[in-house]
Amino acid sequence: MADIKFISPFDADFSALMEIRKEVFINEQGAVASQEFDLYDDITSGAYFVGAYVDGVVVGTGRLIISSKYKIGRVAVKKEYRGNKIGSQIVETLLNKAVSLGAEKVYVDSQPHAVALYESFGFEVFAKDIIDRGLEHTPMVKVIEKDEEE
Repeated sequence: MADIKFISPFDADFSALMEIRKEVFINEQGAVASQEFDLYDDITSGAYFVGAYVDGVVVGTGRLIISSKYKIGRVAVKKEYRGNKIGSQIVETLLNKAVSLGAEKVYVDSQPHAVALYESFGFEVFAKDIIDRGLEHTPMVKVIEKDEEE
């Protein structure tokens, strides 16, 4: 199990989160490099970022953006740490944060290999696949039930 912590853009480990995204999305998966980092990564965006730590080392990341809707994204785990439920821990932490902030719905654009992960948290596909940063994604949404808010 990883230790999941919220990281601000001012924290020393913030750059490690960005490096994991570069490693996973750009280097491994071929995402368009110029599109990986966006306005939600800016210190003024109000997005929430998490780091997953194993033995004090950052091995995974994810973010929750809040604009006109709550949206989980950029969930990534270093290759050598995959298969240990770290991605699930990241999603659960970000989902709980959205609920604590009053979200009635939470969105995610899932890569095809991760659809089952999000379905396990109650997300459902709501639109046809899209291309984001050159990668196929499936738009999904989770409606927050009243009992989840308590």
